[in-house]
Amino acid sequence: MEWEVLSQTFGFDVEIKIVSEVFEENCMYSITPDCCVECNAALVAEHFTEGEMYENANIYVRKITVEHSTDDIQAILESYSPVENSNEENGQLCDKSIQFIAGNTPRTAGDYRRRSSRHRKQRGEVVITVDSSETVRDIKLELMKLFSVMPLDQHLSVDGKKLEDDSTLGAAGVRPGSVLLLKVDEPQDGIAQEELARASRQPEQGFKGTSLLKHPLTI
Repeated sequence: MEWEVLSQTFGFDVEIKIVSEVFEENCMYSITPDCCVECNAALVAEHFTEGEMYENANIYVRKITVEHSTDDIQAILESYSPVENSNEENGQLCDKSIQFIAGNTPRTAGDYRRRSSRHRKQRGEVVITVDSSETVRDIKLELMKLFSVMPLDQHLSVDGKKLEDDSTLGAAGVRPGSVLLLKVDEPQDGIAQEELARASRQPEQGFKGTSLLKHPLTI
């Protein structure tokens, strides 16, 4: 009765069916028809464009040193990089498989692969408020005030990709909440001091070997 009233009151063009299947005490629901490919592609493009344009968003910068091993850096990338549903990563925003587990809580298969994109500031990180139109060079100038490091000695990366100075944050793939890794060219003080000490131990040659010794000094 209710379905007839709804059908008569609200118009529709396509009938959507939900079929339930019980598997190992879990109720799996499949939805037909599948997602519209054209609509899905347009939605993905819209989400991508929205991610490129933002204002007054917070990003995080963490400085890495020579003490950080490759495994340490990889762990930072894996733990801090926002991970959305894998369907979004593959350009698919809809999942036709819905699962109801204990408590009748609906979950999709992608929920098990989802990690929160919310990031909490960690020790040693700095927070910068930026716009998507700012360039990487602008960020380096800001970091120069915070870390006392010249922009030429700064190397920024996000998700393992090096950021070029002329790129805007939006075009470079920096999103609100992103964590940038900062690597700094440290001066090699040990080598410089060793070369200076070696030079000071060498005997001074004066004018030896020059034509000045062939001429008598006259006053």
